[in-house]
Amino acid sequence: MQAGSGADNAESLYHRELLMGGEDAPLHTIDHALAFLEPFVATMPPRQFFARLGKAAQGLVRQRIHQVWPDSDADQDASDDCIDGALAKATQHFRLVPFRHFLSGLSERERGEIVKIALRLMAERFDPHALSRYLRAYAAFDLGKAVDGPETLDALMRDLAASRYADFVAAVNGAAREQRTIVFVSSRTDYKPLRLSIALRRKGYRTFFIGLDRQPPDIQDLFHREFDAAVILPFVPTLLKGLLESLHPHVFHVQCAMLYYYLGRMADEAKGDAICTAEFNDITSYFLSRDALNRFFGKPVVDLDWSCEAYACNHADIVLHQWAEGFADQWRIRHGGLARVLEMQPHPVATWLPEDPEPSPTNDPPRLVWAGQVPGRLSCPPDFNDGYYLGEAVEQLLEQGMAIDIFQNPMHIAQFKDPNLRFYGDLMDRFPLFRAMAGVRPDLLARTLAGYDFGLLLFDIDFDKSSATPEKNIFMLTNKLYTYIEAGLPILVNKEYPFMANFVETNGLGLTFFSHEIRDAGPRIRAFDRVACVERVRAYRARHMMEDEVDALIAAHDDAFRARGLSAPATSRGTPS
Repeated sequence: MQAGSGADNAESLYHRELLMGGEDAPLHTIDHALAFLEPFVATMPPRQFFARLGKAAQGLVRQRIHQVWPDSDADQDASDDCIDGALAKATQHFRLVPFRHFLSGLSERERGEIVKIALRLMAERFDPHALSRYLRAYAAFDLGKAVDGPETLDALMRDLAASRYADFVAAVNGAAREQRTIVFVSSRTDYKPLRLSIALRRKGYRTFFIGLDRQPPDIQDLFHREFDAAVILPFVPTLLKGLLESLHPHVFHVQCAMLYYYLGRMADEAKGDAICTAEFNDITSYFLSRDALNRFFGKPVVDLDWSCEAYACNHADIVLHQWAEGFADQWRIRHGGLARVLEMQPHPVATWLPEDPEPSPTNDPPRLVWAGQVPGRLSCPPDFNDGYYLGEAVEQLLEQGMAIDIFQNPMHIAQFKDPNLRFYGDLMDRFPLFRAMAGVRPDLLARTLAGYDFGLLLFDIDFDKSSATPEKNIFMLTNKLYTYIEAGLPILVNKEYPFMANFVETNGLGLTFFSHEIRDAGPRIRAFDRVACVERVRAYRARHMMEDEVDALIAAHDDAFRARGLSAPATSRGTPS
């Protein structure tokens, strides 16, 4: 993306990102013409591709194909000249085919015909990663302008999405004719949609999931179990847009991940007669100062995210966040009159709860646990993310004789000998009571954590080096609070986060420390009345189950339907089955 300024530039960045965004670097010029065929190299032998292309083409395009591949009328078996999708062999093979010359001899309209044929062939032999590369080639040729009539890129992608995901489209649209239906959209694997889905299904909703993040098999199984249907798309925004435009649920619920807020705007624009909920966790405009954001991510990326955050906040029917109460007022100061704003934390769900053991005093040594991704020392520098300082806190607690286990997010495999995490690997070599455990699926995590003494949320922070905004430090609440609450664990948290510390102190859910107190925290942790605290944590958990808290979201849905003059099937709000 090219840098620019003002609202017009942000608008241009948005439309470019829809076309060019995704998991691979974009292709920019016609010099990359050979990459135009790369998807088909990955999915079928070149002879077979040209055979199918020749059969479908007309006029000069067909003649050109015959010139470069004379037997293109013969539909070759896939085993003929098979290259097994190996790019190296394919590149060597295509030296026989002057494909760049072939394309350069065609008019824009004829090249557009090639694109339409190629899309149909891709629909027959669909490979998501090949499709991702193909669409970038498509963008490089700027062929959207070459396709006349209604078959624009959007229409083509809508047709492709509807054909390749026909079962999913039929399931969503069929369910919406009978029950209230919600489609979750997420660019990364976040577990909160699972919690919401479990609760909403108990209230009479049919729930569906569209993800853009590759998942290991056990995580896929969990999503398929807790939603009526789930699909994973390649990270190709135009394909997602085409799919959303084919769906007719009552609600779209978009997880607006930082740096990908343009997907929230895209979903809102595609919602039709549905309502759209935009949910935020990390919030770009409050994550760091704008200068720091520009330094880390680049001004064009930040400009786009900032503008799409404002768009979602003012155009979505409902805006969800999981920061502290009162944050919405700050948000309105920044972005103007927001849509309805609702705080919704990742509350516990009944089916994931552990069988609570009898509360016990603190072990000796005290057993602490960190659940979630370990912030890398290179990927999370101290002026970017306070998580950097987890390492300093862990080291000081280990020096006081604590036992600490860390459970990684099961979506990621950490390598503690790599430079990014070597600091923690070295600590494991020095301290036998510091261990890295295999990631645990979220529905099993609370049962795994229940045997520990405390959930860890401490960082030895140097605020002189931090670029975080004051509002982030004040209002932020983190997922781990509720992970530990679900497990029934007392929590150790920093006082430098006022709302988070007040939440723990007011509800009697653990201990709070200033950073400079961590080095001497051992006696307080060992002397803490853990038995009484565990009872308070369990009591708080029972009052704030997702099956009950989700009623606030259902009420917001009802209000949004009325405000838009839309109708939707009734639910069983307030009466979980």
